[in-house]
Amino acid sequence: MTSIRVEGRGVRSGWGFGGPPLEPGKRVRFNYNRVDGEGTEFVIARFDPTLPALHLETTRRVITVDARPLPVPFGLKFWAQPIPADEEFVTAYGDASESPPLGWTPPTH
Repeated sequence: MTSIRVEGRGVRSGWGFGGPPLEPGKRVRFNYNRVDGEGTEFVIARFDPTLPALHLETTRRVITVDARPLPVPFGLKFWAQPIPADEEFVTAYGDASESPPLGWTPPTH
């Protein structure tokens, strides 16, 4: 289970998603939710640790996260990102291709 908890200014919210660490053949798995009372969307992602960057696309821009310095707990990398109320989250993806590199096997538990 990957989850996030957001607290502040009278707001308390938490959510997450389960399932396999990554879907077969995919390198990024994500979920998003708008926090009640906050107007902000939050994206949470878990992804292939060999990806050098994670890209979060909104209706206004692409946010590129340098993934190289991120730790690798549980065999994956993780990221959470707030999306301002004047934008909407569209998708998350890794660099160039969603195909795993040759010889890479995602964790299964």
